[in-house]
Amino acid sequence: MANTYTWDIPAVDCRPTEGDLSTVVYNVHWRYNGADSSENTGTVIGTQTVGAPDPDDFTPFADLTKDIVVSWIEPEMDMVQLKANVDAQISEKENPTTETLPLPSEE
Repeated sequence: MANTYTWDIPAVDCRPTEGDLSTVVYNVHWRYNGADSSENTGTVIGTQTVGAPDPDDFTPFADLTKDIVVSWIEPEMDMVQLKANVDAQISEKENPTTETLPLPSEE
């Protein structure tokens, strides 16, 4: 089964005012998550700036949804690379190539 992907938008940076507009988003904090059918997961975390708003097509902050914000940032991102990064993390959990172990005790 193919991996599934989801966005998480935990926060946005806003300017209190910009021209006649208020609470204007200019930077988005995001997480791009993936999971396989065995519940192995991978996550990429970052921020993405967004362009100046169009005053004629401005969405007030109170009306923002995750889907709206994702529609702003996703076209600006290399989605092929993001998915590849998440897929590599999931693959590493399925078939580890490294492991971290404590040193043996010195008794």
